[in-house]
Amino acid sequence: MQVEGIVSDILDSMRKTSKARFSAHRRLNSHNIKSLMIVIFYSTVLLLTSIAEVLDFKVDQAVFSVNTFKLIQISLALVILIFSSIITYANYAVRAEKFHQCGLEINGLIRTHELNLSSGKSNINLVNLKYNEILKRYDNHSYIDYVNSKKGLSLDKIHHNLKDNATYLILMALLISYTLKSLTNLV
Repeated sequence: MQVEGIVSDILDSMRKTSKARFSAHRRLNSHNIKSLMIVIFYSTVLLLTSIAEVLDFKVDQAVFSVNTFKLIQISLALVILIFSSIITYANYAVRAEKFHQCGLEINGLIRTHELNLSSGKSNINLVNLKYNEILKRYDNHSYIDYVNSKKGLSLDKIHHNLKDNATYLILMALLISYTLKSLTNLV
């Protein structure tokens, strides 16, 4: 294989890895946001049920017994505990930031190499060595990140993902609002 082919293969690998790292960043950020929304939602519902209890909320025996109401509160507390533990253990935000930093470093190395290549000062062995050093400092991305990076995320898809998160927030706000309204009507 000619030197130009080897250089091309290394740069191609670097570009693919960089895209996959940015894909991992987006995926983990999305997991982090959605997990936090779930915890916030269940915490709010638990808070509302506790407030209703303090305000001596009269439970319609046909709908809920007092024991069922308390069981709901315990279940909500358990869900919050489980999701909080998952979020803490998964460390989505920190891992996402590390993938982003790795992608930035690889892109910087690609740009430096391309600039040096245009001025005739490029050393592919040094570029490959630095690339491998970058890879050793960070965790590897998942296969799904590679697949997503191959598909490529257009601006339309990114906008759609943002709309999904916004829709999720709006639906949660409406559900909380409806729950509050229902509680105030019953008290």
